[in-house]
Amino acid sequence: MPTGVVAWVKLLGGLIVWAIHFGGLYAIASWMDLSEASDAPGRWIAVGFSLACMVGAVGAAVVARRDPQLSSWSRSVALSGALIAGLAVMFQAVPFLVL
Repeated sequence: MPTGVVAWVKLLGGLIVWAIHFGGLYAIASWMDLSEASDAPGRWIAVGFSLACMVGAVGAAVVARRDPQLSSWSRSVALSGALIAGLAVMFQAVPFLVL
């Protein structure tokens, strides 16, 4: 089993992606609120950022799935975190797609 920071990043990779996505969308929404331009560029930036974070969540799942050093418990926790992150990214991106 890997030790140190690498092990924690593999274990919490999906949740790290989710946290980055949350902060990024908050910053994009704040920028959209302050800018006088139309909302269309900000919406597309948010959608693109959400897609990039989805790719990151899938990447975290692939890394967790393929790592032979992770125990079955660590692998299941990492995959669950990546799944939750993917669902959360989709859920948080919906307002930018609808409005």
